[in-house]
Order: sequence, then C-alpha cells, then structure tokens
Amino acid sequence: ERTPMPIAHINGHEMYYELLGQGEPLLCMGGWGTFCHENHGQLARGLTDRYQVIVFDYRGIRDSSDDPALPATMDLHAGDAIGLLDHLGLQRVHLVGLVGMGACVCQEIAITRPDLARSMLNMGAWCEVDDFLRDQLEMFRWIHRDCGFLAFQQAVTLLSFTAEFYNANKARLLGPAGGWKELNGRYPAHSRLIDACLGFESKRRLGAVRCPS
Repeated sequence: ERTPMPIAHINGHEMYYELLGQGEPLLCMGGWGTFCHENHGQLARGLTDRYQVIVFDYRGIRDSSDDPALPATMDLHAGDAIGLLDHLGLQRVHLVGLVGMGACVCQEIAITRPDLARSMLNMGAWCEVDDFLRDQLEMFRWIHRDCGFLAFQQAVTLLSFTAEFYNANKARLLGPAGGWKELNGRYPAHSRLIDACLGFESKRRLGAVRCPS
C-alpha cells in the first residue's frame, strides 16, 4: 500500500517523502538514491508488511530541492530527517540505513536525538573516513564529472556487487533506468552528497547512542 504525502517545507527546502505500509514507524534510507517513487521494490522484502516505512528524497534529487549555498554536511541531511520525523509527530522510530549515507544519517539521529531512536540497523556503514574510502568516493566524483553518469554507474556497480550477481543482473543494473538513476544529469547534487559523506565522523561520539544497534 502506498500513501503519497505532500511535499513538506523542512529546514528551508522542499522535502518529498512517502509513507508505506502500517505498523511501528521505521525510517529507511539508502545511499545516494531514493526508495520513493517507483523504487519500493528495492526495500528489504517484507519491511512494509510489518512497519510503517518512511522514505524520502535526499536534497537535490528527484522531488526534493536544495540550497547550494549551504555547506553539504551529514548534519544537514540528518537535520532534514529529524525535521521530517518531528513534522510527522513521531517518536521512538526504528532507524534503518541500507548502505552508506543512510547509515551515517541514522548515526547522527541516534546521537543527537536519542528520543527519536527506538533501534538502529546499519549496513555498509562507517564511523570515520579512511584513505581508501576517501579516495574511492573521490574516484566516483571525478568519474561522474569527467566521464559522465553512465561511466560512474558502471564503476560503482562493479565495485558494489559480486561477479555472480553482476553477471545475472547486468541488464537491470545499468542504463538510464538502472542503479543510482536519480543522479543522472545531477552531478552537482551528487557532488554535494559526496561532500557530506567525506566530512562524516562519529567514532568519538558513538558512546552517546543509547538504542539497541
């Protein structure tokens, strides 16, 4: 069941979000893309059968606006997610970060607003950026900038999946309708998301997390 919601004005930008399913509230975020619109099939199987799943478009992609004058930090995106939960009047929300940036936002919420965090589940997460991750993220930036979206898409896909999965699913992973398609034609937005990832650090603050994680 899909219940489209109006765009909310949160933290100075227009934020698109959706509520899917029924049950205890669960905020689910991925990497640089979105689970909204036609992407519900990318959510974990059975998630919307048990929970009311809250998903949204990050700043600058799909139907959410952005202000390029603002510093691109994880605090900014976490503030957007917190603003959305407050807008919906929710507390004690399950936080799910399905890879990368979503996992960073979850950590920020659990640290800065423990009243909102009922539990936290993160995959593909980090609490600080080492040289390998920093250089990998910068590689994705220059590939997208200098070689175009499709080259970036193939590079990140080859580094994200096993050979067996890639071989079996290449046709649906690549191309205009494939993975990370929300970034196609939106290099500045992608670059700002990368900046937020590069600047994220939670290692010294993880002791503030109180929810089961």
